[in-house]
Formats: sequence, structure tokens, C-alpha cells
Amino acid sequence: MNESQGVALKSHIDKFCGEKPDAIFHEELTGITVARFNNIPDDGLTTYISIGLSGHILSQQSGQKIRQELLVTVDNEFSELPIEDVIFVVAKSTIEKHFALMRGEVIDSGGLLFPEISGVRLTSILCSYPAFFSDDFSFFENEETTVFVELIPITTDEAEFVHKEGWSKLFDNIDEGVIDILNLRR
Repeated sequence: MNESQGVALKSHIDKFCGEKPDAIFHEELTGITVARFNNIPDDGLTTYISIGLSGHILSQQSGQKIRQELLVTVDNEFSELPIEDVIFVVAKSTIEKHFALMRGEVIDSGGLLFPEISGVRLTSILCSYPAFFSDDFSFFENEETTVFVELIPITTDEAEFVHKEGWSKLFDNIDEGVIDILNLRR
């Protein structure tokens, strides 16, 4: 990542999450770091944010170029799950394809995301805008636009619903309280 991008990214994350993450995880192969922020953006929530994916300029279907970083927000009850591993896997795949993730895209994990926890049947990831942050957080401008992509763990049934009805219909169910995306045991 060039210095200008790194400074802009740090400034943006510091503004919304604070300057000191509660934990840092690093993946050597990709050089990606994940920072964990407890009680961010609100009490009771933990957010994990990638740092370094935006060092790669990604293509979009439109032909435009963009930079992305990834995040996952969970209820504090689930903050000790290996959420960073989910981010590392998606970041590595994104780097290999050099193609930006799209809003509404569903990524099938090929199995349970968190097999170590009984009652958690999450098998896929929905790419979204940062659902729990203000709109100001979702992107910033530097040399290219950097967009934050929320990775929302979903069940197989929810993934099939998105494929049939569209991601916006799933968000209607979330907004109406039919689905609680923070309850990973749903």
C-alpha cells in the first residue's frame, strides 16, 4: 500500500473507530491486517476491519477501478469467534481475482463458517454497505475511491432467498425484524 493510501485509511478508521484497536491479527501471505474494535460502532457490538486490501486497485464490471476494505460487525457475544479468518479468506480471494466485491454478492463458504459453535448454521457471506455505521463511514476519496464492504454471515436459506428475491428483499426482512443479522445462532 502506498504511503498516501495508508495515511488516508488510518485517518478514516481512526475517525470512526478510535486510534487504538483492541486486537490486531496479521496474515503473512497477503500482508493483510485485521483490527478488532470492541464496542464500535455502538456498545454491545464488535467490529473487525481489514487494513491493507485497499493497497490493491480492483476492477469493477463498469470498467472503473476502486479500492476496498472489508469489515464484519457482530454482537459482543460472538466477538471471540475467529471473525478475522473470514475476512482473511475473502481478502485473499479478492486479491487473487483482482475484482471488486459487489453489493448484494453472496459468497458460499462451502461449509459452516463457524463449526466450533453449536447452533450456528451460517454458510455464506452477503456483501453489503456498512449496515451499522453512518453513511460517512462507507467510503473515502484519495487517489481512487476506497469503499468499505460489510461481510454479513448468512444461512443457506438466506443465501437462497437472496438468489431468488434479491438482497434488497433480504434487507427488508432485516429492517422489519424478521431476521436479526446480529444473532449468529438464527
